[in-house]
Amino acid sequence: MSIRATNLANRGTDSFRTDGRHGHARRTDGVVRSGGRGDAKTHASRALVKVTPKRYLRHAVIFALLAMMSVQASARVVVQGTRFVYPAKESEISIGLVNGSEHPVLMKAWIDQGDTQLAPERLKVPFLITPPLVRVEGGKEHLFRLQFIGIPAELPADRESVYWINLLEVPPKPSASKNISDAKSKASMQLAFQYRLKLFYRPDGLKGSPADAAKNLVWTATTRDGMKTSLVVKNDSAYYVSLAKITLTDGDKGVEVAPDMLQPFSTATFDVAGGKAGSKAKVSYQWIDDWGGIHSQAAQAD
Repeated sequence: MSIRATNLANRGTDSFRTDGRHGHARRTDGVVRSGGRGDAKTHASRALVKVTPKRYLRHAVIFALLAMMSVQASARVVVQGTRFVYPAKESEISIGLVNGSEHPVLMKAWIDQGDTQLAPERLKVPFLITPPLVRVEGGKEHLFRLQFIGIPAELPADRESVYWINLLEVPPKPSASKNISDAKSKASMQLAFQYRLKLFYRPDGLKGSPADAAKNLVWTATTRDGMKTSLVVKNDSAYYVSLAKITLTDGDKGVEVAPDMLQPFSTATFDVAGGKAGSKAKVSYQWIDDWGGIHSQAAQAD
């Protein structure tokens, strides 16, 4: 699951276009990405700047202006799940959320298959999520209904298919407070939060299980010219495998590798920066189950 915060100052709810990891509104001010429990990451850029008296004064003025702004930057809505599975035999599934604030929020919902450049109304997917726009009162729960409206024969029957659930939280416009001056109220800034969650369409009769798929990955580590090391993993199952962490260890030295989601019946190659693989190299990795739980696994890198 990923969450992205977007400045809504001087923007209406109908003016959003989407991008990023599905449906994230553009003009992003901050990003928090989460793929399950405990793997949320906050990304921030860092730069080394020489501070001069003139630059210091300029920064002080900017800081003072920002301090006057009322920034609503916390996500109010909690989605009850980080990923969802749609068994082919089901007529529908539900997606629950809770508005943990005291104020109502508007929630916009849609499904896509990876094309982040298209507006929600132009997407063609075999799913219907209702209602597409709903007001959730403060402290209340809401259930979205998700139905498969496509033709099963048009999707692969021997493997899973992946889609994405998008939930856009649009906070209400701030009202002037008796304790806040008009100038400060006018300078207020709103942030919308975009939730993106994986949706797996699972046909009937698939061999094995998602857990077996994650446990039976085949890993191979090779070092070319004594320098460049590649880690190859083969997923010989009908299920997607979401990896949260990968570490290649040779002796006492361990090197972390950027994780990814493995497609069914596929092979993926990862570059290992600064690592070398010998005959005793091992791989330890973490995979995410259907409920967002993280499990640890170890394997020999042949």
